[in-house]
Amino acid sequence: MFKALGQRDTLFVKSLLDEPTFLAFENIQATYVIESNELHAYLAANYRSVVIEKAVFEALVSEA
Repeated sequence: MFKALGQRDTLFVKSLLDEPTFLAFENIQATYVIESNELHAYLAANYRSVVIEKAVFEALVSEA
């Protein structure tokens, strides 16, 4: 997956962000990981790629 993204800045959205996940993503250049409750349009618009966990995506779609 990371090869497909190339060197783009990428936002990862997870339902629950635990410490091991946060530390793992901290070591990857040009990535930022957040919990689903932190996601808003301005933040998503600032990244060239947004990767959303399937459960988070389904929850966002059902709310709309």
